[in-house]
Formats: sequence, C-alpha cells, structure tokens
Amino acid sequence: MSLFSRRLVQVGLLVSALAAPARSRAQTVPPGLNYATYDWTAKPKPHPLNEADAKEGAVVLRDLSVREYAEAPDGTGLHQYHLTHRIVHVNSTDAIEAFNKLAIPLPDGARLLVLKSRTVRPNGIVTEANRTNLKELKDEDGQRGFQVFAIEGVEPGCEIEYLYLVDQAPKPFGREQLQASLPTRDETVEIISPEWLTFEAKLYHAPAGTPAPRDSIIGGKHVIRVTLDHVPAAHAEPFSSLQAQLTRLEFKMAYTNKRGRERLFTWAQAAQLMHQQVYQLTKTEQKALSRFLKDLNVPASGDVAARVKAVELAVKTSFTANEAASSDLTTVLKTRVTSELGFTRLLGGLFKLMGIDSELVVTTDRSEAPFDGSFDTWSWLSHYLFFFPATDQYLAPGQLAFRYGMVPAEWTATQGLFVKIVRLGEVETGVGTVRDITPLPASKSAHNHTIKVRFADDMASGTVEIKEELSGYSCQPFQPFFSLIPEEKRTELLHTFVKGSVPDAAFEKLQASNTETDKNPLDHPFTITATVKSAALLARAGNRYLFKVGELIGPQSEMYRNDDRQFDIENEFNRHYDREITFDVPTGYRVRNLSDATIDAQSSPDPTPAYFFHAKGTQQGRTVTLRIREAYNQIYWPKKDLETFRSVVNAAANFNKVVLVLEKE
Repeated sequence: MSLFSRRLVQVGLLVSALAAPARSRAQTVPPGLNYATYDWTAKPKPHPLNEADAKEGAVVLRDLSVREYAEAPDGTGLHQYHLTHRIVHVNSTDAIEAFNKLAIPLPDGARLLVLKSRTVRPNGIVTEANRTNLKELKDEDGQRGFQVFAIEGVEPGCEIEYLYLVDQAPKPFGREQLQASLPTRDETVEIISPEWLTFEAKLYHAPAGTPAPRDSIIGGKHVIRVTLDHVPAAHAEPFSSLQAQLTRLEFKMAYTNKRGRERLFTWAQAAQLMHQQVYQLTKTEQKALSRFLKDLNVPASGDVAARVKAVELAVKTSFTANEAASSDLTTVLKTRVTSELGFTRLLGGLFKLMGIDSELVVTTDRSEAPFDGSFDTWSWLSHYLFFFPATDQYLAPGQLAFRYGMVPAEWTATQGLFVKIVRLGEVETGVGTVRDITPLPASKSAHNHTIKVRFADDMASGTVEIKEELSGYSCQPFQPFFSLIPEEKRTELLHTFVKGSVPDAAFEKLQASNTETDKNPLDHPFTITATVKSAALLARAGNRYLFKVGELIGPQSEMYRNDDRQFDIENEFNRHYDREITFDVPTGYRVRNLSDATIDAQSSPDPTPAYFFHAKGTQQGRTVTLRIREAYNQIYWPKKDLETFRSVVNAAANFNKVVLVLEKE
C-alpha cells in the first residue's frame, strides 16, 4: 500500500463522517447526477482544423472531465462519479499508435458504469463500439488500476471519441491535469457536490487572463467549473520539469454543514495525523525498539550529527525496503523488511528514545507538483523527511541510497509540512508549520577534474593523467551501489567517466576510491584516477598541431537555439565544477591563441552570481595552466532572464570547442 493510500485509510473516518458507512457499489447511473443523461452528438461530423492544428500529430478537440460527489440512491453513502468525454483528431501514424488504446483508470473498488467509443473517418463513416463489443486487452504493460480497450477503425485524419463514467470512492482531494503534449481546443473541468459539502480549487499555470475557480450554487448543488478555450501543447525543455509546469487544477473538500465552518483537512489536522502515524507506538513496539537501540550501542550523548549518522547507517544497511511490508515495529524488527512509513516510524522512534530533537517533514516531489502551502490539499503529502534543528540538516528515512545531509533533490527547493512534537501535560501531539526545504548549495555537489597532459616526443599522441572527484548529487546515482555491481560493470562505468574527457582513451592505470556503500558522498567524494594514452587530442595541420583542449572537460549542455521558452528555468540540483588542466608546451613550439581559453559569463554583475562560467589560461615558462570554474547555485530562474542563464550554459559549450594552436617558434 502506498504512502498516499495509507493516508486515505487514516482519514477514512473523516470522510465517513460525511456520509453513511456502507460502501456497496451501485451498478446503474444515479438519475440525480447533473450529467446522468449526458451523451455525445447523435450524428457526428468531422471538425474543421485550422492550419496550425493540421500540422500537429494530434489535436484534442474536446476534453470534458466531471467529478460529481453524490449520495447513492440506495443509501450506501457518498460516491464520486467521474465522467470523461474526449474527442481527439489524429493526423499521423505515431498519433494512431498513441490513441488506438483506451486506458480507463479504475481505483480499488471502482465500477465502470458507462463506456462507449467511436471513430469518425474523414469521409464521414462512423464506427461505434460499446462495452459489449469493445475488445479488452491484457495488462501487458503492467497498468494496474486500469482497464484497457482497443479502439478499432483508426486511420490518419479520423477522430477518436470516447465517453465513460466511473463510480468510485469519494477522494477528499485530487488533481486534474489540463495540459499535455497535444494542443486542446475545448477543456472543461467540473467539480460538483451536494449543497451540504463544499469544495475549493486552485488553478496552476493557466493561460493569462484565466479567472480563478469559483464555487457557485446551481440547482441546489455546489459547482466549480473551469473552461479553457485553448490550451497549448507543452513540450519538454532543457532545465525544466515538464510535469510540474503543466496547467492543472488542485481541489479538496473544504467544509460540510455537519461541521459548520470548521475547515476540513487543514495543515493542523495533517500534523496531528502524521504525528500519530509515525510516533504513536504500542507498548510491544516500544519494548522491541528499546532492545534494538540497546544492541546498537550508540553513544547516549555527544555530537548530534555523529549519533544520527550511526543510527541511520545501522538501519539502512541491515533492513530492506518493500512498500507492501508491514510498518508495525515488532514485525519490522523481526523481519528486517519494511516500507517507507516503517523506516520513518523506526528512525523516528529511535531519535525520540535517544533524545535527539528532530521534526518530521512531509512533502512532495517538485518535479511533479511543487508543494504550495497556501492551498491545504493533502495531495502534497507524499514523502517523509526528518529535519534536525541543531544541525540544520535533513534525512530521508525510507531512501536507502541517501545519507544524512542529502535527500532526494526533488524533495528540496519546495515547501513541506514540518511537524514538531509538543507536550501538553501528559498529552503528546504534533504541531505543524509550512516552511521551505532548503536545497544543498552548489559547493556540496561537485564534479572536479585535475588533468595533466604530456605530449609524446614525436607529437603523435599524448599521455593524460586524470583525477575526477564527484560529491553530493553528482555521484549519488551510482556511488551507493558501486561496490554491489559486477566488476566488469564497475570498470565499464569508470571507463565511461574517463572517456567523457578522452574518448579514445587507452588505459594504463585506473582505480576508484570512496566506493563503499557506507561512505557519505558529502564527506567522501567518489574519486577516479586514471592514466590513459590518446592519439586524438592532437591533430596535425601542416607544420602546426591542433590541441583539442576543450574536449577534456567532457560534453556540455547547449542552449544555442532561440526557440520561444515555455517555462521558467529549473535545475535539478545546485552544482559546481572546478577543473584544472596543465601541459608543457613542446620545445620549439608556442601556443598561438591562448587567449581563446579565456571565457567569462555570469548571470549578474554581483560578486557572487547565481550562475557563472570562468575560464582563463596562463603560461609560466613552458607550463600552461587552464583553470575553469562553473557553478549553478540557484534552482529557479525566470524565463524573462533566460539570456543570462543561457550565456553561462553556452560558455561551457563554447569552451568545449576550444582548440589551441601549437606552432613553431
């Protein structure tokens, strides 16, 4: 069961208070629904396309999503009825591949009440199908929670139309995605609820001028309606999180007449629930945890960071993760297998027994949707962290590949719900505040190079000594697992790094250090040292030699294209690069164009700009030294200032192309 599903179980009592407890499923469409008799056009005709739409692979002509919360006629309580009606015009074979299957999301216990589809060919011929003759496909793609059907008769230039209604449990909060990789002409979302139940909604990244969602009473029901005449296609861009930038609607249950003006699902309620979920242990769990802590033999006092690291290392190297496993600590301590919640309960309980002041933090992945504390939907509450006020550091309890001080980058540079333990007499509870989760600075995630080049006497090749040091997020994807992979794969990985600088490297020496799983990459950079020969670094041009020195810093991102930017800049994590390249100019030669290796770009004239690239070449005697420093120390950057960011990225790309000319003196 996922963290989100566990939370819904916990809040089930709150939802149940809104309606009768029975949960049997109605098999017919309740006649009282606003869209109970909704249907598609009886005699469809192909829609005309404008010139721009005709160039697209596909265009969504209509996209209607209605979620109506209503009490079932048989008295079984509150249900959510989700109606979807979509018309898609397909112009290409790729679009046909994308839309010749219909995947209908069916959460646990949901029932499909209505389903029909049709295709309208360019010549007007209509092929209809319904639930009785639609071909259901096997779950070959692992789409659990979906029912998949084949749509017949699809060809370029036709329209695919489908309509379905799902009866499911009433989620107290949710998200509607209003933008995708296709342009949409007519986008409509409605949230409908009984007069006694009020929802609130907030729209994100909508086209300029779109009014904020408003709740209206229509026909004795609450209705929130959002209509967009045109939603442009969204495309992935470098240095951005596409999913997080899409137009979307967040919604939540806010009030019920049964509770008056008491707001539902607030941050305060979430904090109390999270405190109970993590820190409320049975007596049996407490005894088992105390015995486990005693066996760990961790110092009872002293440096907070050292004690936290010791406990974390002991837990993360002796327990395995399985989201289906129990979070009951008596079971966890026996089986040594648990879920993210189980790891959080285990470490939270240990920190509490050790007297280490920590705050539980619950947040989201900003690459999907950044946490917005101004709108208290619990959709944001997806992942657990611990924050230690004494050291200003974070820990991700359920992430076995991360160590104290470093958590998944996407869980930082966003907000989170910080839950502090407070005691009121004999009663303990959690008090929550929404605060920023500060990302690691660029200095903590480095990829540094120290490179020395020696040319052969005949100038036919060069020997390159390389030392690469990677710290923080720069090595996190592989450092925790390096010692666990087969030796040949380890060598292959090291070769990949070195060949990033010297593509034709012939290896004479290769080794790596700080590769152990217990090494924290913030404290112990993953280090590669190699000696290689290369014939490609130098190219002869008459009586001159061309030294491709820029290639030694490895391939670089480029932003040369001047396409209109859709989204603001967003870096995955802050990072920096320090590189030093040295070589001796061969006797009888000089460097003709050393000044080409001097490149400067920064995002602002400030002494400490958010982004910069500085490269400079100097010569002392026969020795030439190139020092290249580059840093990205801010996660977000507005697209209106794109050019300054682009200048830094392209400065690195430009240096990558620097070729020094060695000519005879």
